[in-house]
Amino acid sequence: MEKVNETTTAKPYIFRRLAAEDVFPMVNILNKIGINEVKNFIEGDGFKTVLTTFTNGENKDEKAVEKVGISIFFELLDLLLRNLPKCEDDVFRLLANTSNLTVEQIKKLDIVEFTEMIMDFFKKEEFKDFIKVVSKLFN
Repeated sequence: MEKVNETTTAKPYIFRRLAAEDVFPMVNILNKIGINEVKNFIEGDGFKTVLTTFTNGENKDEKAVEKVGISIFFELLDLLLRNLPKCEDDVFRLLANTSNLTVEQIKKLDIVEFTEMIMDFFKKEEFKDFIKVVSKLFN
């Protein structure tokens, strides 16, 4: 059996700890992405319609629940993808302001590095804490 040699390369970016100055750009991005539309979908008729369509109002078997989850995921993904271009510049600026790279350097990253950078930003403890606090507004 042939072994595959994996080489790990250092990421071209380093994030600093998120601070109060980062709250406003993050809120701006969330607004442009459509956080209120997500909330309205979940609390409104969109969610109920998907749930009723796949469960026939009563039949909540495992397959139906799985279909509901997938359908809701795609509804929310559609919303995100429709609104994402609205915040392109904001995302580049936020990533540049919180890392060692400039906006132009980030724009030149290959798609894998850029996607990893976004995922690493989402994984930051401070970002997770921020989302927890913001989500309390919707309870």
